[in-house]
Amino acid sequence: MATVPAKSIHEFPTLPVQNNCMKHEYASAASGWSAPAAIITFSKNGIALAMRAAEALSESRLYIHSSAADELNGTQKLRKQRYSRIPIHIFDEVKNIIPGIWKQARGIVFIAPAGIAVRTIAPLIRSKRTDPAVAAADVLGRNIISLLSGHEGRANELELHLANTLGAEPVITTTTEAERTVIMGIGCRKGATSEAILALGREALVRGNLNVSEVRLIATVAAKQNEAGLIEAARILERPLRIIPEEAIRKLNRSFTVSSASLRAFNIPAVAEPCALLAGTRTEIFVKRMARHGVTIALAREFAW
Repeated sequence: MATVPAKSIHEFPTLPVQNNCMKHEYASAASGWSAPAAIITFSKNGIALAMRAAEALSESRLYIHSSAADELNGTQKLRKQRYSRIPIHIFDEVKNIIPGIWKQARGIVFIAPAGIAVRTIAPLIRSKRTDPAVAAADVLGRNIISLLSGHEGRANELELHLANTLGAEPVITTTTEAERTVIMGIGCRKGATSEAILALGREALVRGNLNVSEVRLIATVAAKQNEAGLIEAARILERPLRIIPEEAIRKLNRSFTVSSASLRAFNIPAVAEPCALLAGTRTEIFVKRMARHGVTIALAREFAW
């Protein structure tokens, strides 16, 4: 993958740009995953989550172990559910199906322990430039981890897309992302433009004496996950968009700036600061909420132990 040059504060983009030659490290999570994907699960408890994952991926196939399918009376009951458009395959031995999946799918998601996923794919791993993206989630959807081809294969993008869809906690271990410690929390009114969002984002970074390359991700509330200007801003900044449920904000027992507008619109005390706090680990607000032209932005920093 071509290296994306770090942007200085003065290079912070203000207008949409077109660059067909550059492959993003992340695309905005809201842009979705459009490549063929396979969802594999081995247990009855994993089927419901696997179906939701398959539904969230436009070109997906669902692979269910025969013992789990038998417990639900086989494929007929599965096909009658609302996921009937998803191709379902029943297998007995994963080692018999994984070579074909490896060649055909660009993404593979195991709803199973990471250890099972690693042992299953180990004999097939060749190169980060050609191997498919691989992720694994526990059967209750608490966590999802990018296991293989995080950058070149877009596993980080696949994993974050599913984390937002399933409400799971994304686990990304690639060093490029791990070393970034700044989270940009954003709230905006309906119809806010990417230009307005980027302009205020630039001001927040300048206030914090930061470089945009230090930003790990952008966070917003679930009600704003389809806001076009916000999605476009995330695309331009080449940073993933992390979605925070409103209920998580209501339960957050941290100090942050309260917004009367958020209380009226979403029945939550604020958007920018709590989203920035909740999207990371061991976070502290260091650029408090700024507001202009219907946009609010706050910056949080993650701290190591």
